[in-house]
Amino acid sequence: MPFTPVSIDPNNIDAAPGPYQHWILNWTGTTRYVFAYNIGSSLLSLYRSTDSGATWAAIDVGNFPGSLNDNSLLQSELIVGGGSAGSDLIRTMTALNRTTGGGTTPISVLEFCEFDVGTLAWSGPTNIGGGFDQHNYKSLDATECASLQRFLRGDGTEIVVYQCDPLTGFANGVRRIRILKRSGATWTQLAQFGAETFVGPTPGADYIQEHYVLWSGVKSGADVVYIFANHAHVPVPDGGSFYEDPLGMELGCITVSATDGVSAFQSIEQDVEQMPAVTNPAQPTASTENGRAAINLDSSEVAFGYGYQTNTFPAGAGAEVHVVRGDLTGDPLAPSWTVDVITTNQPKWNGGTANDVSVTYDNPAKIAFEYFGAGVVTVAYGEHALANLKVYWATQGASNKGKLKFSQFDGISTWTPAVQLWPDPDSSAVSLDGFDVGSEAPTPSLPLSLSCPPVSTATVGVFYDEFLQVIGGVPPLFFEIIP
Repeated sequence: MPFTPVSIDPNNIDAAPGPYQHWILNWTGTTRYVFAYNIGSSLLSLYRSTDSGATWAAIDVGNFPGSLNDNSLLQSELIVGGGSAGSDLIRTMTALNRTTGGGTTPISVLEFCEFDVGTLAWSGPTNIGGGFDQHNYKSLDATECASLQRFLRGDGTEIVVYQCDPLTGFANGVRRIRILKRSGATWTQLAQFGAETFVGPTPGADYIQEHYVLWSGVKSGADVVYIFANHAHVPVPDGGSFYEDPLGMELGCITVSATDGVSAFQSIEQDVEQMPAVTNPAQPTASTENGRAAINLDSSEVAFGYGYQTNTFPAGAGAEVHVVRGDLTGDPLAPSWTVDVITTNQPKWNGGTANDVSVTYDNPAKIAFEYFGAGVVTVAYGEHALANLKVYWATQGASNKGKLKFSQFDGISTWTPAVQLWPDPDSSAVSLDGFDVGSEAPTPSLPLSLSCPPVSTATVGVFYDEFLQVIGGVPPLFFEIIP
């Protein structure tokens, strides 16, 4: 299982130190795409490999039309065949470092942009419509930073999930998750999570707050969206806080069906601390941040990895890496959950930042990462040939340097002991800065459409000659000619 990464950008000096996700990874067939952001030049670069990551070339540098800074948050989705002449289309969703002073004053809005690989051109930005709040809540370098999620479905509609403005009530307000559906130019709210209830006896003082913080998400081949989030049940002021809930800070899942049904919050594990997550790593100090969720190819299992009690035990003793697996073979809208303890005593890495746990079913696993070494910051890529479900995380190793570790599930009940994947052999000259492991979610495609271009004139006795134009769908497509 050798892991021999190659350099994509060997001189990405002054890389973003905050939660900006420099290493967003998408792929199809032998083609790979990776974003890298250089804070020194303030340029977003898009790199492409057409040989499974062996060689790389920049296909766009500095033309991104959206807003960026060192604490921006970027999520992207690859639409195979969605660009011009059947080329790939890359859709992005971004938010800037939101605000100061508690996160209630809007500074930036969520922005949607698209890159057509066929024309090498960007379009956008556009924003959330329908009169809904367009801002992702809170500063992205705070512990309350939250994810962005955007999923294109087979019918051409999309699901957008984000941390909307908090419910303004007692104390600092209630963290809320909003789930929107976009159909053409129409935006519809499917659900919103987060509430505050007066319980008395003192008006304006005695409340129960239900906070929800968005972590990550993934979509199945049947267009079911799985949203992983944090829930805190907080009595005010009689006990508890946003960080220590007397009922337990819990991880849970919300499902959105292909017909727009939204489930209740499904509890998975208690006492997991506050873990506001984003789609990918490079997360702030004081969070136990997580990476991508994943779903296997036949949509029979969904998985998500996370650090457990890492804030309570930042030095490692007591801190753990967990993976939850959801069995979708019964009811895919209400999975049965199994929580696996992968390893214990995993300290935060790189001076107190996160474990950045990510899972994938892909073989080989596709890993983009950034590391410090030899006076420069390098963005690199490597593939890890290993079957079944894998989990990857960052931790602090020799010489207090960031290291990348992994464990493999046997498909039945057992995980292998934690092994350091990079650097190998170990080295004090380099230090991991962050990484992105691609998700195994089925690649979205355009809805299938069939059409015959109209013919204005025809001649009697002359054979009719026409062609069928096919757009979208999931190949292979089969046709039968009926005389």
